[in-house]
Amino acid sequence: MHGAFLFAAKHKITPKYTPQESGVDMRVKLKSGYTFNSPIGLGPGLDTEGEGIDGLHDLGFGSVEVGSITIDQQQPKKFFQPTLKINLLHNTVQQLTRRITPSLQMLLANLAKRQNDIRLGNSRPKSDQLLGVNIQANFETQTSVPYLTHQDFQKSIKELTDFCDYVTINLCQDKKASGIKQYYYYDAALDKLLKSVVQTRNRELGRLAAFEFEKVTEDITDYTTSVQRYYQRNSIVSTLKPMMLFVQIRLDDLLSIKNEQLAEESAKKFLASLALKCKQYQIDGIVIQDQDTSRQLKILQWLRSYDQKRDLALVSVGGIRSGKDAIERVKAGADLVQIYTPLFTVGPSVVQQYNREMAEILKSEGKTSINQLRV
Repeated sequence: MHGAFLFAAKHKITPKYTPQESGVDMRVKLKSGYTFNSPIGLGPGLDTEGEGIDGLHDLGFGSVEVGSITIDQQQPKKFFQPTLKINLLHNTVQQLTRRITPSLQMLLANLAKRQNDIRLGNSRPKSDQLLGVNIQANFETQTSVPYLTHQDFQKSIKELTDFCDYVTINLCQDKKASGIKQYYYYDAALDKLLKSVVQTRNRELGRLAAFEFEKVTEDITDYTTSVQRYYQRNSIVSTLKPMMLFVQIRLDDLLSIKNEQLAEESAKKFLASLALKCKQYQIDGIVIQDQDTSRQLKILQWLRSYDQKRDLALVSVGGIRSGKDAIERVKAGADLVQIYTPLFTVGPSVVQQYNREMAEILKSEGKTSINQLRV
């Protein structure tokens, strides 16, 4: 079924749906200036190599996140992603086998091809259908030279700048590996990571800005490598608009402490520190991954209490099985949600179904916009 979905998306034969058909304004505008046409986005795992982005957008997703990818294609049994077994009769999902993570270059090739289609007018993505890329560090870096893990993220961000609207730095990998575990327990390591990735993004943005200025003021005919990367982005916005950076976390280890009070204190301490550092270094948002609904709601509430002005976008991932679940996440503090499994258990109409359920709830509460919950 995974292959069938990807085939349909790649050839743009997926059903078409616009979230505004629900009769309620489902658009979400973040402080970064980006607008999502729906709070419901597609999480990574389906389109790992960016082959069917526009076809997936047609389903009505506010964003499509491709990947997760690493700089180098990882060897089996070292670093991989789960492949799912879907039982539609019993509406269950099981991990069946594992496959290797695609490399950055494999993804870039498809993104470059898509950008060429945009330039030629063969593809016309809408400005509120955003593209994200989920990135991970190489397994060898995490285990052999953990203090250099941040450099893997830097390298990916450097190459992806202006190929997508946002990049998600995935810290939900194997946290037994020192390269990822350090970010949950050592402030200095987290500082180093956040500072370095933002500097890399800004440096690349500066180079594009300098080129755009030259392109406007001079007739450039010498197409260098930098020139080849000049185009309008997926969201059809100015190339000078900064690519957003999100950090994805999972608090299983911190919340697995037997003493419940101690576990919550540890989690709150980490979240308060993370929120402060993200605002300090101008990270745009935090993605919270957790299949436990009650725990997810708690984490959202804790994070939002540390960011009452909504400087950070909060994205909720895991355990969303209906429009009602999505509304609960938004009320708890989320700006956006991501789904993946329901696309298989419900079908391609899942976005339409969830949006309509959300719209009905909002109407019953006398609201005309999803943003009225984001207060």
